[in-house]
Amino acid sequence: MKMAEPLQSPMVRFLQAATFIVVVSWGVVQASHLASLLLLALLLAYRVLPLPKWLMRRFGLKKGSAIMLAVTLVGLFYLVTSAFLVDAAYRMKDKLPVYQEHLQRVYQRIEPFFVAHGLESPRLSIERMLSSDRLMEFARAALPGVLNTVSDILLISLLSVLFVIEMSAEKARQGPLVAALTYYGRDVQQYIAVAAKSGALTALANLVLLAVLGVDFPLVWCVLYFFLQFIPNVGAILALVAPALLALLTMGWQKALWWRSAWCSPTWCRLMCSTPT
Repeated sequence: MKMAEPLQSPMVRFLQAATFIVVVSWGVVQASHLASLLLLALLLAYRVLPLPKWLMRRFGLKKGSAIMLAVTLVGLFYLVTSAFLVDAAYRMKDKLPVYQEHLQRVYQRIEPFFVAHGLESPRLSIERMLSSDRLMEFARAALPGVLNTVSDILLISLLSVLFVIEMSAEKARQGPLVAALTYYGRDVQQYIAVAAKSGALTALANLVLLAVLGVDFPLVWCVLYFFLQFIPNVGAILALVAPALLALLTMGWQKALWWRSAWCSPTWCRLMCSTPT
C-alpha cells in the first residue's frame, strides 16, 4: 500500500508557480522575435499573392513559373528601390556640409536662449555633433543593427516565398491551416489595396507640393511615405518628420509650417483617408 505523499507547504507551491511564470515569460520573450518575423512574412506574402494568381489566370502559366516570375518582379522592384535610396543617401552625404552650415545658423539664433538658461555646453556644438569622428562612432554603433536587419529581411523574404507557394495551390489541395490563412487574408489584401491606392495618390500630391516649395530630394520623401504609410496611425507621421525638418532647416519655419499646414488641411486629410470602392 502506497504511502500518501506529504503535502507541500504554501511557500513551496508559490516558488514553483513563480518558477513556471518566469520560464514561460522567458519563452514568450525569446519567441516574440520569431513570431514577428512570421507575421511580417505572412503580410508580405499577402501583398505578393495576387500577382502569381493573376499571371496564372491571364497568361495560363503554371504555378511554379508564375511564382518564379512574380518573385523575380518583386525582387527587381525592391532592388531598384533600394539602389535608389542608397544613391539618395550618398547624395545627401555630399550636401551634409550645406546642412551643417544651415544648422549652425539655427544654433546661433537659439544659442542665447541656452546661455540664458544655463544650458551652454561643448556637447551642443554643431561641429562636434556632426564631426567625422562622431559620424564614425554612430556608424560603428549602428552596423550590428543593420546586419541583423538585413538577415531578418532575408529570412522574411524566404518565409514569404514559402507562404506564397502554399497559398497559391488549389483549394482542394490546401491544408486546413493554409486554407484558413487564405480565407482570413482576403480582408488584409483589401486593406493593402486600399492603402496602396490612397498612399500613392497622397505621395504624388506631396511630390508636387515638395517640388514647388523647393525641398531637397522630394522623390525620396515620397517613396518613403508610400512604404511607411502602411504602418497604421504612426507611419504617415514618421514619413513627414524628415522633410519637415529639412524644410525648416533650409527654408525657414514659415515655409515648413506652410507645407505642414497644407498637408494637414481637410482636402489632404480626405485624400489620405479616402477609401475607393
